[in-house]
Amino acid sequence: MEPVCDGLYIVKPGKVIYDEVSILYASSAVVLIDDESVLLIDTGLSEDWDQIRQGIDACGFKVDDIDFIINTHLHADHVGCNDRFDVRKYAHPKEIERGEFTDGVFPYTNPITDKIEIIETPGHTWGHISVVYRSSEKTVVIAGDAIPTRNNYYERVIPRIHVDADIAMESFLKVEELADIIIPGHDDLIEVRE
Repeated sequence: MEPVCDGLYIVKPGKVIYDEVSILYASSAVVLIDDESVLLIDTGLSEDWDQIRQGIDACGFKVDDIDFIINTHLHADHVGCNDRFDVRKYAHPKEIERGEFTDGVFPYTNPITDKIEIIETPGHTWGHISVVYRSSEKTVVIAGDAIPTRNNYYERVIPRIHVDADIAMESFLKVEELADIIIPGHDDLIEVRE
């Protein structure tokens, strides 16, 4: 599998299916970064395990190579395979306080490496975070549900599910300002327009 940029791979693309009223299906993107340590951002749904395992292999790694996991937030469609990895998991303290899917999850620390940092991008949830990776080529933001789909980005629409619309838009703009490439939570990557 070809990297998005030096050291960053999409193990499994995200997906979401809507109708006019509700979300019928959602599973997050799973991203692998190899920079001093090997980390995953989000782990999709529990039913995604075979696809994630095969995706890690296709990137040239093994499941046992993963050193830790960063969860953009602790919704089921982003943490479903956390329990398949015997490593530390990290999220925002506000997500941990909510008390859902917190087994083995610790408050994140920053920066992760010289190239990787976590930024706070609340709006979808109060404790939502995004991961910024500054490769030698591009700045990639793994946005989670701060920008869930390409449609959200191109139509300038905040996530359908949010705790505060104004804060969600501030997070959207923060991600856009930093990124050359955005990996949304539930869609293919976005090349940021100039």
